[in-house]
Amino acid sequence: MTAKNYLTKPFEIVQERNLFMIGTSILLMASIFAYLTHARFDGVIDMHIGSLVLWYQPLIDNIINTACLTLLMYLLSLLQTTKTRLIDLLNVALIARIPIYFILLTNLGGVNEETSNYLMTNITNPMAITKLPEINLIMLGISALVALGALVIFGILIYKGYKTATNSKQTSHLILLIPAVIIAEISSKLLVYLY
Repeated sequence: MTAKNYLTKPFEIVQERNLFMIGTSILLMASIFAYLTHARFDGVIDMHIGSLVLWYQPLIDNIINTACLTLLMYLLSLLQTTKTRLIDLLNVALIARIPIYFILLTNLGGVNEETSNYLMTNITNPMAITKLPEINLIMLGISALVALGALVIFGILIYKGYKTATNSKQTSHLILLIPAVIIAEISSKLLVYLY
């Protein structure tokens, strides 16, 4: 097996126990890194930078996001005739969210936090963005590209993972995955802001 296969077909070639260990380890590391870079994962596919982040918040965010995504995929799987195991869907949620964590790297040195604070302070002045230093504008563009790439890879992984976990052959079930992820996003956002 090549390294490419591990990245493109993790659900087919990696054992469930290893997927769980990898997904959980990366969730924990991303939570620590999020605290250090002042980031919150306030939704299944969201990450925002703030100035005050308590040490436990990113971890709870990630647990809520993973649980919501797992639960919604499980509820969707109940529409199918095949028996789907909850652990398989948990692994899908854990692994599919890994690309979202890479958005954290765009705030190394606090550049994006500085840009975000500046833009929020000057929200009524559309010309304020022209006064930002070049590095801030470059990092803002890189952040947008990384976030877009992360969302695309998340979508591919969630699709492949769900299809593998449920052994689904029906297109309608896979199409319903889109609203399931949207509902998971909304519910996780509400839960994150409730605690």
